[in-house]
Amino acid sequence: MDFIPRVFLLTVLTRYGVICNQHNHKRFLFDPTSVPSTPDPTFLTAELKYLHEQLHDLSDKNIELTVRNSLLSSELQHQKDFVQTLKTNITKLESTYSKEKVVLNDKIHELQTKVNESNSLAIQLTNNLTSCALQRRQLEEAVNISSTKINLLEKQLNDSLVNQSHDARVVELQLNISRIQHDCAHQNITSVDKINLLQAQLNRSTSLIGKLEANLTTCTKSNDQTEAALNVSRERNQLLETQLNGTRKELNIRNSDLDQCQRTALAMSSNIANLQSLSNGSTLCPNYEVCGLDLVFLVDESGSVGTDHFQMLKDFIFKIIQFLNIDPHTDQVGVVTYSTTPQLEFYLDTYPQQLYLYEAVQNISFNHPGLTLTSRGLRFVRENLFNGTNGDRTGHPNVLVLLTDGTPILPSHASLEAEKLKNQSVDIFVIGISKEFNRQINLDIATDSSHVQSIADFGSLDNPTLVRDFVRKLMKVCTNIKS
Repeated sequence: MDFIPRVFLLTVLTRYGVICNQHNHKRFLFDPTSVPSTPDPTFLTAELKYLHEQLHDLSDKNIELTVRNSLLSSELQHQKDFVQTLKTNITKLESTYSKEKVVLNDKIHELQTKVNESNSLAIQLTNNLTSCALQRRQLEEAVNISSTKINLLEKQLNDSLVNQSHDARVVELQLNISRIQHDCAHQNITSVDKINLLQAQLNRSTSLIGKLEANLTTCTKSNDQTEAALNVSRERNQLLETQLNGTRKELNIRNSDLDQCQRTALAMSSNIANLQSLSNGSTLCPNYEVCGLDLVFLVDESGSVGTDHFQMLKDFIFKIIQFLNIDPHTDQVGVVTYSTTPQLEFYLDTYPQQLYLYEAVQNISFNHPGLTLTSRGLRFVRENLFNGTNGDRTGHPNVLVLLTDGTPILPSHASLEAEKLKNQSVDIFVIGISKEFNRQINLDIATDSSHVQSIADFGSLDNPTLVRDFVRKLMKVCTNIKS
């Protein structure tokens, strides 16, 4: 695959005899004033290696940018879905508000119709009352006329009595007077009854109008209260939704903490049982405490691992360090997680006591899922962990344990970085947890075939025999150093 770039580079070199570095500065491979047949092979080889490494770095950057673009696209889609959900909720609330507004408008229209009917009835009653008053005035005029006639008849009667004549006429006049008085009394009673009836009807109409006006006022207030309640309900829904989201997040955090505590308890119980079964008076490695390890775990945190399997990897590390003697003068442990980019969890000398180291391992979180770029993790360990500044000690064996669930992306880069670690006297163990584990690719990363171990599934990491055998392999490193 590298033949074509090399031929092209040789053609350029043969024609021009120069090449540019990353700062665009020309470097002559041979004296441009002379006319050599071919460029210097040694320098050409160095330049090819330099360009090859630059090509690898550009490839890594391209992959990283692709991953970031994918993550940003996913986040954008999530935001769009959230906005669409909010729009749907707003549409539902507006629909509900519209329906309630239509119902309230119908009620207001119905009450307005009743008010109009009441006003019409009141007008009719007022007209009737006016007519009744007119009839009353007419009756009063008739009564006055009758009274005048009575007075006239009484005068005539008195005149008749005085004259003592016309007895028959007097009797007739008396009967007429009695009849007229009776008619007038009857008409007065009838008029009073009609007036009282009309007055009662007017009072009922006035009361009904008052009730209708009160109902209209109540309905208007109810409409305002309903609209205010609807606004309060919207605000309350938003507040409740915010509180619900916060409660869900808090519940998830508490469930995660609870699961972690339960797993820690189970792991500690299992490890205590393992320690009891192993405490038979024999040591796993003679003079091991004098040897001491600078041990680094490089843990795969790619998306294919997942939270549950990542917890099993932490439990496996927890079991391993229980067999070590954590102390600044004996064993030290550092941890780095990696996916698309590596992440330092703690250096070799960060936790010099066993108890604090246990807690630190259990507190490692699954926060950076991505691609399996093992080469970047190996480079990070070489540059940041195995150096004197961050706890690496002279005279103590350096051991790297790679825990992964798959084949690394760009395996040639991973092999190149592993070779640089081996040149620094770092023993590299590879533990692959997968049925499709590519042993040949990981042989190029590990120190040798005895440093590569394949496991079918994550559940097998809980096997005490597996833990014990791997600890023996770690302690064998001390034996090889001593010998």
